[in-house]
Amino acid sequence: CQPTRKPPLIMLRNRRKTLALPVQDHLATALAIQAITHHRKKARFWSTVDLVNALEQEKAANRAGQIADRLLRLDLVILDELGYLP
Repeated sequence: CQPTRKPPLIMLRNRRKTLALPVQDHLATALAIQAITHHRKKARFWSTVDLVNALEQEKAANRAGQIADRLLRLDLVILDELGYLP
């Protein structure tokens, strides 16, 4: 019997309508620390712009898919600054 995988947790906010901006960042960091230290999960924190740039560089170097493969091995991926994509 295969264990069922839980759906991903996605937290989004509209920065223009949010008063407590750092709260969501602190919550994401706390979730990552909890997952790593208490549940032995693998996590990675990415700035979305940095991830997109890394994916573009990987594609230009004909190595497309390597970052995606590494991300698939993680239990938790936190993307910061999703709304700041150029």
